[in-house]
Amino acid sequence: MTPSKHNPFYDGWAWRHKRRYILQRDKYLCQRCLRSGVLTPATLVHHIKPLEDHPEYSLDDKNLVSLCNTCHEQVHVRATGHYRVKEAKAPPGVRVIKA
Repeated sequence: MTPSKHNPFYDGWAWRHKRRYILQRDKYLCQRCLRSGVLTPATLVHHIKPLEDHPEYSLDDKNLVSLCNTCHEQVHVRATGHYRVKEAKAPPGVRVIKA
C-alpha cells in the first residue's frame, strides 16, 4: 500500500479548533476503548465517514470520534485491510540506498 498524501484540510484553523472541541467533548478518552470499559487517553480525532469520500461531513460533530492511536489503526485496517505504512527514518550517519 502506498502512503496516503497529506490533506491540507488538517492544517487549517477550522480542523484544529474542531479537533480540540471533539477531544474535550469526549473528555480526552478513546471512545472505542471506553465501550469495552477501558480508560485510554485519546490522541486522535477520527472521521467515521472518511473525509476523502464525504467532505460534507468534515466538521460534523456526529461524524467525529476521539480515539487512541491503537484503535485508530485498527479502524483503518478493518476499513481498508491494510496498515498505514509510515516511512522509517534512518539513524544519523546511516545512508539508505533504495532499490
